[in-house]
Amino acid sequence: MLASFSAHKNGVSQGGCPNLLYVPVTFSAVEFDNGCLFDTTNSWWKPPAGLVLLSANVWINAGAKYLDNYPGDGYSQCAKFHRSPDNGVTWEQVRANPGWNPAGYPSTGGSTMCTVAMASGTDLFQLRMYTTSQDGGSSCVIDGNPAHTWFSGALLCPSDGTQGS
Repeated sequence: MLASFSAHKNGVSQGGCPNLLYVPVTFSAVEFDNGCLFDTTNSWWKPPAGLVLLSANVWINAGAKYLDNYPGDGYSQCAKFHRSPDNGVTWEQVRANPGWNPAGYPSTGGSTMCTVAMASGTDLFQLRMYTTSQDGGSSCVIDGNPAHTWFSGALLCPSDGTQGS
């Protein structure tokens, strides 16, 4: 079986997100982790070398201090997959996607994305969320609902060319 995982926040929202920074999205629960390569302490995945598929969904509950119109009037968010080739010392962007407003959820923003990347076997992959606010505060909350915020990955083709069983 090829390495893969699916993680979520287990109903625990993540509050106090700083303004104008990429914040690592935490994931405390895994639905599955084939290969035991997802680290819930650091919320990153370290797949074997090869072609990987990454996908994620993030919702932000902006609260009263944030505007419910994206992207205008000072409220904006963006999700990014980051890769660290050196065990978490430095991080580089793999893929970014702007946010959107889910219908029927005022003061809420979301971001959904998926990408394919080459993993070296030592790379760490992590989901990070960027938010800005009209008031410059840190009252933004990443939604803990497992249906709204999740992160998954799968090794599509190992660099050694073997196929999973």
